[in-house]
Amino acid sequence: RPHSFPHLYGHDWMTHFYEADLWISHGRTRSQLHYDKENQMNCLIRGQKDWILIDTRRYHQELEWVRGSYVGENDLLNFGTDWVAIDPERVDLVINSQLANMSYQRVTQRPG
Repeated sequence: RPHSFPHLYGHDWMTHFYEADLWISHGRTRSQLHYDKENQMNCLIRGQKDWILIDTRRYHQELEWVRGSYVGENDLLNFGTDWVAIDPERVDLVINSQLANMSYQRVTQRPG
């Protein structure tokens, strides 16, 4: 079976590494509503982190992506990480009324 991300020089056994990020925080942090092209892993040492997850494949056309790089359901066609310019602490459902009808999952992460 062909590799889903063929290597430029035919080395299909190699894993593609497109982006590496390290986010270390102490205390209250938050991020924007965003899509990460690459798979992510999150480790928590102390405290708790609350996540709100929206199915971007389902709702991608209803969101205004800043870069315009999120194009739909096929992750191979998306050009990279993108975000929506909404303050997650003060979501205005009059301006962003499309969010009111989106289903989401809320997850609380704890150490371990």
